[in-house]
Amino acid sequence: MKVLANGLQIEVDLQGPPEGEPLLLIMGLGMPLVGWPDELVVDLAARGFRVIRFDNRDIGLSQGFEQRGVPSLARASLRYMLRLRVHSPYSLADMAADALGVLDALGLASAHVCGASMGGMIAQHMAATRPERVRSLTLGGCRAWGRACVEAGNGLSLGAKHSHAGRHGAHWQRR
Repeated sequence: MKVLANGLQIEVDLQGPPEGEPLLLIMGLGMPLVGWPDELVVDLAARGFRVIRFDNRDIGLSQGFEQRGVPSLARASLRYMLRLRVHSPYSLADMAADALGVLDALGLASAHVCGASMGGMIAQHMAATRPERVRSLTLGGCRAWGRACVEAGNGLSLGAKHSHAGRHGAHWQRR
């Protein structure tokens, strides 16, 4: 279904009991909501979570930005490595506002938030700027957004752990 979030048409998929604990899944760069395996979503819903996955802006069935042109990731990466300003049609802050807008459109004050890859960066931005909206934060396959997320005194505490694959993951919970 489509919802109006942050002024954009965003595609959202809801699974699990309507009264369940809301869990917002944020996928990474270029991946639609179906990037979250159905088996995972079914398992989370069976555990009582109201699973919310969505297509980020410019991905899948959500509103696109074709009129702004297709950015060159190679050119942007080179500019970043040379410490030059990277021009983009939108920012992680915009995408975090989209995710918060999804919660707003669904009438949710807060949710558990899980982000993968760039989705983890979006999730960290949400936690750092609107900590009251994030019940817990689980990150996978992403870089830390900086110490501000941990040091902001925003009521989230950090506990690092290893996944079965041996990669680092992090999970924040409200103190």
